[in-house]
Amino acid sequence: MLAALSRGDDTISSEALNLARADVDRAEALELAARKHVQALSQQSTETDHSAADALVTAIQHHFNGLVPIQVTVGTPDLTQHDAPMVFLTQTKAAVDDGGVLKGGEVEVRYLRSALYSPLLPKDLAAAAKVVGFRTEASKGKASPAPDGLLVDSIKLKCAEVFATTPIIATEPTDADARHWLSKIMGDLGAAAQSAVPSTHRLNEDGFLARVLDATIEQTKVTKGQRSTKVSGAIEVNPPTPSGVSRSGKPVQVDVQFLDRAINRAVDQHQSIASRGLGAPGEIERTIRPITDKSGYPIGQRRVVKIEATFTAATE
Repeated sequence: MLAALSRGDDTISSEALNLARADVDRAEALELAARKHVQALSQQSTETDHSAADALVTAIQHHFNGLVPIQVTVGTPDLTQHDAPMVFLTQTKAAVDDGGVLKGGEVEVRYLRSALYSPLLPKDLAAAAKVVGFRTEASKGKASPAPDGLLVDSIKLKCAEVFATTPIIATEPTDADARHWLSKIMGDLGAAAQSAVPSTHRLNEDGFLARVLDATIEQTKVTKGQRSTKVSGAIEVNPPTPSGVSRSGKPVQVDVQFLDRAINRAVDQHQSIASRGLGAPGEIERTIRPITDKSGYPIGQRRVVKIEATFTAATE
C-alpha cells in the first residue's frame, strides 16, 4: 500500500492506510502473545513433570549403594542449604509416557561433594542406568566450585527409556504388548544363538536366528489400584549351521551347553525391566527344550524357549 502511494496512487484513503497499519500491529501483537504462551507452557512442563527425575533415583541409589541422599528439585537447587555429599536431580525437559515407559526427558544431575570424594563421572551414571534397565545418554560433565570450599559435579542425562519402579498404566494390556516384550527378548536370543558357533564357521540355511512363536496375555487382575498381568510366550532359537573343521581337524559343532547358558543370560537381562503397556516384570520363568520331529529326534540344535512372567503396574 505504501509502495502504491509512493507511485502517486491517490485512490488509497487515509482510513484504509490506518486500517492496514492496525491489522499489522494486531498480527504482531498476537504473534508475540503466542510465543509467550508457548514459552510459558514449556516452562510449566518442566516445572510440573519430574517423572524421569523420579525414576532415575533408583539408578543413582544403585551407584552410591544408598549411602548418599538424593533430592528431586524444581529449578536450580540452593547448594548453601545442604550438606555434602548430596545428589540433586532436576528435570529440564518433559518426558513422554509411552505405556509406562518414559521417553525423551532430560535430567541434570548435580553431585555436591568434598574435594576428598571421588567425582561423579558420566560412565558411572551410564553403568548405573544400565544395571536397572534404563537407556540413557550422559553429557561430558563438569566440576565447578561450590560454597564452603565444596565441589559440584554436573552431568546432563538424556533419557531414551526410563521407568518408575511401578509404572502407571491406565490402559488394559493386549497381546500386542506381550509380543512387543517377547520381541525384545528375541533380539537377545538371536545374539545368543549366533555366539554358539565360531564366526568363521557359521552357515545359517534357514535365514533366522530367533523368532516369536507365541505371545499371550494369560490373565490380568486389578486390586486396589495395582494391576497384575501374567504373560506367556515361546521363542524359537535357531543357531547357525556349523561348517568346516576346527584346528584339531574335527567337524565344528554347536556347543549345546554354551548355547543354553547364553539363552539364560539373555533372558536374565530383561529381569525387572519395564515394558510398554505391561509394567515391570517379576521373576521371569523359562524352560528350554530341543525341537524334535514327529519321531522325537532333535532337529539340529534348535531350541524352543517358553517364557512366563507376571507384570505389575499402577492403574492411576
